[in-house]
Amino acid sequence: MTPTLLQASCSTETATAVAASRVLIVDDQLDVAEFLAEILRLVGYEAFSESNPQHALERLEDESFDLIISDFKMPELGGFEFYQAVVSVRPSMAARFVFLTGDLSNFETESLLKSSGVPVIAKPFRLATVEKTLSSILTSPVPALPAAR
Repeated sequence: MTPTLLQASCSTETATAVAASRVLIVDDQLDVAEFLAEILRLVGYEAFSESNPQHALERLEDESFDLIISDFKMPELGGFEFYQAVVSVRPSMAARFVFLTGDLSNFETESLLKSSGVPVIAKPFRLATVEKTLSSILTSPVPALPAAR
């Protein structure tokens, strides 16, 4: 079955919108954060890296991102605590967050990741997995927040 011109146009527009997205990568291993940012830039994302979650929170005061990828195990401020801090300031980011971890065999980590509902990419990761996960999140509508009373 051949896609129609409209289907091809829509998928191209979606790919362009996804690829033009601003992504913040937070990993205490700066080489991992920079490597992932560089890969994402090569496929068209605007990607930025931070090795300190506290600096990333400060950056969020002045900048907007379409998606955040965060390591789960980090000293001082872990990924889950970072996620909670981000969501407390920008609730819409709850649906635009991804965890990276190489510790999926730890029961406590696995349990916390499952309870958070945040998508997880295992380290070492494949570019195809990262692209598929990001595309899935970025093409999903952001859930509406409840109105303040």
